[in-house]
Amino acid sequence: MSAHGYIASEIFTCTFALVLIQLDLMSGLSIENLAEAKEMTKRGDSSYFKISEMIETDITTSALGWSGGPLHLEAIQEAFDRVRNGETEMLCMRIPNGLPIAKGGIDYTRYPGKGYLWMLNVHPDLQSLGLGTLLIEDMERRIHLRNSSAILAVEKTNHRAEQLYKNLGYVITGEVEDSWPDRNENGEKVIYRTTCSVMEK
Repeated sequence: MSAHGYIASEIFTCTFALVLIQLDLMSGLSIENLAEAKEMTKRGDSSYFKISEMIETDITTSALGWSGGPLHLEAIQEAFDRVRNGETEMLCMRIPNGLPIAKGGIDYTRYPGKGYLWMLNVHPDLQSLGLGTLLIEDMERRIHLRNSSAILAVEKTNHRAEQLYKNLGYVITGEVEDSWPDRNENGEKVIYRTTCSVMEK
């Protein structure tokens, strides 16, 4: 490799490392945090993770920025504001330092007599490790305490998520049109519309 090529390679490596550090600072989770969480999951040590109610300070870029952009955090805030009326429950799965690595909500008003699971997210670096299943099981337990049954909606194009829910005992019972705020490629606020399969357990 030429000296010029070596320098260019070094610059790229350093730049990439800085980007990773910036992303870690934005999420509040360090590379070490994520590595340890992944190792505990592989060991099957579910006691490492704690599921608890979401708190106001969770709704920040440093805590939940990994789950979506500003519009998503606004939606989380709106759902969180309904907790005090008993209309919703907002939960986080946390590592020992208190930072959330997964979150989800239950809406008790969308379908009468049912708990609607939505806003489910697991940190991208910790997906497909069973953490989402642990969170859903806890949410179902809370729904049953209200003598309700669980229901959710998944985009028809999201076959991976649909299969996960089927594996957890959910069955498709219908379809629904859904929408939420999003941004287009120009950064303009738009309404994203989609068709979802309704699944119940």
